[in-house]
Amino acid sequence: MLNDFLEGFFPSEIKGKYPNGTPFRIVDHSGEIYDVKQFDKKNKVQTIGNVYEQFRPYTREEFLKKLPEQVINRGKVIPVRSEIAKKLGVISETSTEEIEVLTEVTLNEKKGVLINKEDITQIKVKTEKGKNTVLIKVLAKDVIGEVYKYVEKYSENGGKFVLRRNFPPEEFKRSDTRTLKELDLYPSGALIMKEAIV
Repeated sequence: MLNDFLEGFFPSEIKGKYPNGTPFRIVDHSGEIYDVKQFDKKNKVQTIGNVYEQFRPYTREEFLKKLPEQVINRGKVIPVRSEIAKKLGVISETSTEEIEVLTEVTLNEKKGVLINKEDITQIKVKTEKGKNTVLIKVLAKDVIGEVYKYVEKYSENGGKFVLRRNFPPEEFKRSDTRTLKELDLYPSGALIMKEAIV
């Protein structure tokens, strides 16, 4: 606006309000002390510091906090925050990583061996501290010992754990001879690794 005055033009910002012009009164405030806080509150002026704080770039962690943890698209739960965190190289203590384990079933699928989908169950196992979720595909006729075999190397407690289901609550011992189907872990199941009390 000041540049317009100095060049002899009527400022465009106020042309709409005063189309026929308006008189201006020039007041010299050069002898006054500028109190940033008082002036900003009274005149609702943004300082450069305030503007920078509002528009400064987010850190990677701040950016991730703005994102949803997951979204649902066509009935599928899609992780958002954890996937973008991986791309940005951010390891968050609160974010969990999903690890898909190579089992006999997934190995056969990769080889093109046909397996009846009705014979397969998918199990999700959360590690003791909740840092990882281990995904495994096994046969419904397998026993819980197979699940132990595939997840034990991901234990955060040196392998001293038991597999437990939250609902309905039940603990499964490694020696249990019932099939996964008989344990109601078919066509899918969710288990957690709990520290074994010796």
